[in-house]
Amino acid sequence: MEFVEQQQDLMLSYLACKVKGLDKNQDIAYCGRANFEDSSKNYDWFVGCDGHGKIGNDNFIEILKKVDWTNIMRQENSLDALLYVIKDKKYNFQTGSTYYEAKIYNNRVEICSVGDSKIKVFVNKQIVYSTTPHNLKNQKERERLRERIEKGKMIIEKCENIPEMQNSNTIKFVKGEYYYFDNKNTKLAMTQSLGHNNITGLQPEKEVIHFEEGLEVQVIGGSDGLWDVVMENEVYDKDVDTLLTLAESRWIGEWNIDWNGELYQDKFPIYDDITVCICKNNFEQNKKF
Repeated sequence: MEFVEQQQDLMLSYLACKVKGLDKNQDIAYCGRANFEDSSKNYDWFVGCDGHGKIGNDNFIEILKKVDWTNIMRQENSLDALLYVIKDKKYNFQTGSTYYEAKIYNNRVEICSVGDSKIKVFVNKQIVYSTTPHNLKNQKERERLRERIEKGKMIIEKCENIPEMQNSNTIKFVKGEYYYFDNKNTKLAMTQSLGHNNITGLQPEKEVIHFEEGLEVQVIGGSDGLWDVVMENEVYDKDVDTLLTLAESRWIGEWNIDWNGELYQDKFPIYDDITVCICKNNFEQNKKF
């Protein structure tokens, strides 16, 4: 299944987002431009969510699909505006979603993220910022959750054989973790998530990246369906269709599997939904897309 949530080419920008459902069709993405009377306040924006949990009509992601994202993304604090709009909605507590947004002005990028989806910011072709996934490798998350862990309100389950990309065609299996909050009914691969009856708590990562006007800036966001199979050095100066096709080919194709130093070829037993969001300024002056 393939569908475009929204795509838009601005006069001096490339702005697009696209989703491909290879698994449960629980990814969404939207993009647009916020215009104001004071044009200095205008910005391009994109937002994406990677849903997870029980499949059915009462999934948390189904609530997010019905949100007026154009209005939400015009607000100064879009995540707070979203949480207010959905605060009384009912859904299965075992379901939730990541969240990532970017607002791109003429001299800065404002970022907000929750969960393990990622946004990367490039200025003049150099990576200058990447969001940090919310897990216990994240120092801020360890500090936020220390008391809950000490009181046994959060349980950490160690696991083996989590695939981790080594290069464009090789995967190595590493140790990982899953997290239980307050009960054994909800198992998460991240320490923060929207949904789940707010059981994880929220302390979103927020950052403002400033740049001089006239510099070439590209902002790329995506779910783990993108970043688990495409490396940072492969994403620059590609459009959403190219990255989506690349990620899909990686999910369905063969990999070199590094198993204790020995290589063999195999495919992923399961796939993941893919989301790609891109905003790049000076599009008309750069025809590489």
